[in-house]
Order: sequence, then structure tokens, then C-alpha cells
Amino acid sequence: MKKQKVLVLFSSGLGDAILLVPLINALKKDQYHVSALFLSPFRCEDLFINIGVLDKSIVCKNKWQIALFVLKHIRLYDLLIINHQAISTTNLFIARLVSKHTVLQATSKLTKYPKKFKVIPPKINVHDALQNLQLYKTNAELKDLDFSLDYQSATAYKLPFNQPYILMQCSSGNYKTPYKNWDI
Repeated sequence: MKKQKVLVLFSSGLGDAILLVPLINALKKDQYHVSALFLSPFRCEDLFINIGVLDKSIVCKNKWQIALFVLKHIRLYDLLIINHQAISTTNLFIARLVSKHTVLQATSKLTKYPKKFKVIPPKINVHDALQNLQLYKTNAELKDLDFSLDYQSATAYKLPFNQPYILMQCSSGNYKTPYKNWDI
């Protein structure tokens, strides 16, 4: 039996990419062929280097690369999953052309969706990682979240520091989501 092909879109920051890990782990556990389309300018694809959880990584950083991807992958994917962070006109266009079915998390007010789109509204007071997983497993609970990533090579990243160091990101929300920011 041929594995079903699933495409997951990554178009936000690294933190949001991490919140998609439980979804990817659940898909892989159920034997899906999982591809990721990285549209984010924040190099989220680097998180998935050397971990083997994705069957394929596709990186598109401009409109020409996106157009070429769409042309090469028309109706190739059985399922495309888009979380609320990745809702955009471009991503909906991609979904229409490259997938047979799409599950997305969005308010129904945003636009009219084609019949092949299953729209799940965001839930208040439910963790984003759990909502991402519920796009695939509707009855998933917090205990089902699996953030494990099995890095195959810890030496793949050479840091330019000789001494112990502390890494801080003070403006993780780019001031768009100030509740993520630390006070200076």
C-alpha cells in the first residue's frame, strides 16, 4: 500500500515551527510520508536538519520559487495542513493546487473556502501545539503532545564561542505579539 503524502506549511517564526512538531510526530507515527514547505523568512527549516522526522523539506523564499513548486507538485499531496499562523492568500492558493484535501485552522469569516477544505476554527484557551495536533487528530489532548526530536548529530552545529555562553532573545514576538517579549 502506498503511503499517503501530507504537506505541512511553515510560514511563521521558529517558535511556531516548534509548535508543529507534535503534529509531524503524530503523522510519522501513523506512517504518513510527511513533507514540509518552508515559506518563513526566519530559517525555520534549520530546526529540522539532521533529525530525520521529515521525509522531504522544500524551501521557497520568494514568489518565483513558490510558483515553480506549485507547477511541479499539482495534486501531488493527499492532504495539506495549514495552521492559523499560516493563513494567507498565497498559502490558500498553494493548497488549492497541490493537495487533494486541505485541513486548515481559520475563522470562517476570512474567505469562502473550496469544498475540499475542512475549516476548523481556532479555540480560545487551548495551547497552539494542541490545536495544531487537533487538525489531524480531533480528539487529541495535552498528554498526546510529543515534542521529541531525535537529532542524529550533535556536532552538526559549530558555535563560534570558546567560553560558556547564554543565549537570549528579548523580542521573540517582533513587537507584533508583545506578550512574548521580555522586559528590557
